[in-house]
Amino acid sequence: PFKCPFVLNSYPIDPGLMGAKKEAVREEQVISLFWAKVASLLHAATVAHATNQNDDSANLPASLIDDENVFMLHSACSAPSPLAIVRLCLSLYPEQLLSRDQDGKLPLHHAACRKWDIREFRKTNDDKLIGMPNLIQKESSKALVLVLNSSPAEAARTFDNEGRLPFHCAIDSAVRAVVDYTFTNRKFSKRGSESEDDTDDALFTVVKDLRAMIRVSPETMEKRDGRTGLYPFMQVSAVAAEHLAHHDTKLRSTKITLSLTYALLLENPSLVSVGLKNIIQR
Repeated sequence: PFKCPFVLNSYPIDPGLMGAKKEAVREEQVISLFWAKVASLLHAATVAHATNQNDDSANLPASLIDDENVFMLHSACSAPSPLAIVRLCLSLYPEQLLSRDQDGKLPLHHAACRKWDIREFRKTNDDKLIGMPNLIQKESSKALVLVLNSSPAEAARTFDNEGRLPFHCAIDSAVRAVVDYTFTNRKFSKRGSESEDDTDDALFTVVKDLRAMIRVSPETMEKRDGRTGLYPFMQVSAVAAEHLAHHDTKLRSTKITLSLTYALLLENPSLVSVGLKNIIQR
């Protein structure tokens, strides 16, 4: 059975600062009950997220939360949880920022692996559900940047058990998000110009996040993905092609691939020669 961490173990409470000891204990019990519900919801969301997604990037083990070692921060980063929950877990469990789960992943890996909801890119006036887009607008992007800025620099340079950096995970999630959003826009939009503008906005968001990760650890651009053996700028093309094939469409693969590949190569143009050497050797 799942065990929730007791809040008292997360931060000390001084009864003297809260009045009578009995009142302090009572308040602690109320807070603990609330946090038990939050932890249970995170656990359920993480398990459901891992079960329902077929993408490798979202193949997250249900054992992120277990009886012996509770990785609340990892779960908050991996599941599509509200940004406020991610921020709260960062405040309560900062020591988990460098804690590895059974797959060798840090919270930054999980934030990078988080699958984006296509509604995060939609503009308020394009959606019939007034207010809904604003609640989740670019939430995965914000969660990634929040965890990135909160993590020690070494987190961005940490490989998981598959030999993947958080940057490699972010490329998978980001490229798939842009492809999914563009495909959905093309399918349901009545005016092509709107699709173009919205896709450009999605690309801009993704490129901005990837560049933020590069600034923290520039050397990641020169590290091969442990799963595919590809450099990041090559990985973009491979992921885009694979995911477009999943949609069984010829949807603007050139624009998506070239835009992201060009953006990455701008950060380290010398990698072009590395790519050419690999092609010649093959």
